[in-house]
Amino acid sequence: MRPTRPRLDAARIGVDHLLARETRDESTLGWEVSRLVGLEPAMGQITFYATFDLAFLLDLASRCGVSPDDRRVRDLITWLETLQGPYGRWEHHAHPQLSRWLTFDLEASLRRLADGDWIGNEEPASFTPYKRGRRRY
Repeated sequence: MRPTRPRLDAARIGVDHLLARETRDESTLGWEVSRLVGLEPAMGQITFYATFDLAFLLDLASRCGVSPDDRRVRDLITWLETLQGPYGRWEHHAHPQLSRWLTFDLEASLRRLADGDWIGNEEPASFTPYKRGRRRY
């Protein structure tokens, strides 16, 4: 998020690893915006970013200079466009008053993506949830 460091290799490697996770969860879309506005408490067991928010990932990718021609970003944008409402807004189901902020954040990220020139090369990571252990009682 620093203005002098977003296009360094370390930041791009981190975004490349985050883009490798290709899960799409509609319920966490806009969680970071709702946390910044104050509607969600900032809590996590290990880190504040325990929730995988795709709007926040698109924001990070746009700040790091990822090109919209990257296959993973293009797929993410296509998926986000399917969630867009009839009036061009993205709705937040838990907090409807947050829909304007979420739309503003996503539109700003999409505008910044137009200036991107970097395409990552990380292979998609398969996501498997933890196995549930046997119940002791």
